Amino acid sequence: MHRAPDSVDDHESRRIAGLLGPTTIAIILSEFPLIQPHLYDAQIPPVVYLSGVLMFVAGLAIVRAHNRWRTDWTVLVTLSGWFALALGVVRMFAASGYQQETAALGTVTFIATESALLVCGVVITVNAYVGRGRPGDVNQSQAPAPGSARNRIVQVSRFGDADALEVVAAPMPTPGRGEVRVHVLASSLHYTDVLIRRHLYPQTARRRPPFVMGYDVVGEIDQVGPRVRGFKVGDRVADMTVIGSNATYRTLRAGQLTRVPPDVDAAEAATLILSWMTAYQLLHRAARVQPGQRVLVHGAAGAVGQALLVLGRRAGVEVWGASRGEHTALVRELGGIPIDYQREDFTRVVPGGFDVVFDGIGEDGYRRSFAALRPGGLLLAIGFSASVQAKQGMSAILMSIARMYLWRLLPGGKRARFYSINAMRVRHPGWFQEDLATLLDLLAAHAIRPRIAERISFDEVADAHRRIEAGGLEGKLVLCPDLPSS
Repeated sequence: MHRAPDSVDDHESRRIAGLLGPTTIAIILSEFPLIQPHLYDAQIPPVVYLSGVLMFVAGLAIVRAHNRWRTDWTVLVTLSGWFALALGVVRMFAASGYQQETAALGTVTFIATESALLVCGVVITVNAYVGRGRPGDVNQSQAPAPGSARNRIVQVSRFGDADALEVVAAPMPTPGRGEVRVHVLASSLHYTDVLIRRHLYPQTARRRPPFVMGYDVVGEIDQVGPRVRGFKVGDRVADMTVIGSNATYRTLRAGQLTRVPPDVDAAEAATLILSWMTAYQLLHRAARVQPGQRVLVHGAAGAVGQALLVLGRRAGVEVWGASRGEHTALVRELGGIPIDYQREDFTRVVPGGFDVVFDGIGEDGYRRSFAALRPGGLLLAIGFSASVQAKQGMSAILMSIARMYLWRLLPGGKRARFYSINAMRVRHPGWFQEDLATLLDLLAAHAIRPRIAERISFDEVADAHRRIEAGGLEGKLVLCPDLPSS
């Protein structure tokens, strides 16, 4: 059995917080008898300086291992790590100060800071043992009967090809404070998942295998944790998780959820969360397009490209879609003006240039896309699949993105920047829920219809990654955990 490693385990966090608090209190209390100026006429005992070094190292290790702001316990442990870092610095500073005969300054600093940290240590200890519930403390009336449910996850065991993916059994997750547990109904697969698996995605560059794949999730709540308001068992919800949703069950923060209308298809709803949300925010949040503008979409036959064609037409812009020749009919069907990039030069198609170019390919380091802009136009880069196909490393990809930002200094008034749905969500969390709710309403009203190439089971995930990597799909592959193995 493997534990799903996409979050810090609450039991481990309680244990660390519970141990660190008393340790901090004990070290500080042991110091108070020494905070008498006459005791520092001689050299400060080396153990004081050494304890500062040890506390600093321990705090650094805790912060590095647990700095994942996902659950309340993780936040508590992270803060306790920072307290240990601060305590270590203060102890080393005070020791050096005393040795340099600045006892008056050192004494005041030492007493004030260690007193504050003593209070923090007490609070950490109290919170570690009381007031937060016990391990596995849930509403028992919501818990499934023994043996009635089991959890399976798709995890990447090492960075590399699709053979690194494995389906394993995992313990059933338990919702913590402010969380719900969902039975996953659908989790779509993306080209971004390929980048994550190959260690080419900046947002997950610090992750190390094994961890659970899964960028988005639509699920039905089957357990509600403490202090959750507004949600109940049976509600259908959606969230963007980046990793961790290719599973049968997972926990989610209630404050980040968006309600899913009960009459929409779960697989279709899942396709909106990354691909269609990216397209919607590119048009209305990043580019702020106006009716009548001319827009170029690279990779128009892909998931984001199709969404840009449909939503761009709804926004009243003139959308041109660059793709391979065999996708010409699809581009035209979705309301775009097709460009066969194998035979046509998109930089010369529109006299004067485009108002906005959306580029998820990054061929030639985005140079030709920048050249296709009119003076004052905007290039929004959203990916770098050409660099991935060329097997470039992370450093080369980041260099091409950095170079793109420097183009803004060139004369002509053209602008270029990289769009990240994750960065946008951090800056404007309310936009994400608002925009996703808008798309779900459009789906419920049958105003949009995402294309699904196939609904797959757990055993087909590795092959699905290979199909995505090979390209040519005209719809999304969606993992539906309830599907039986093929």
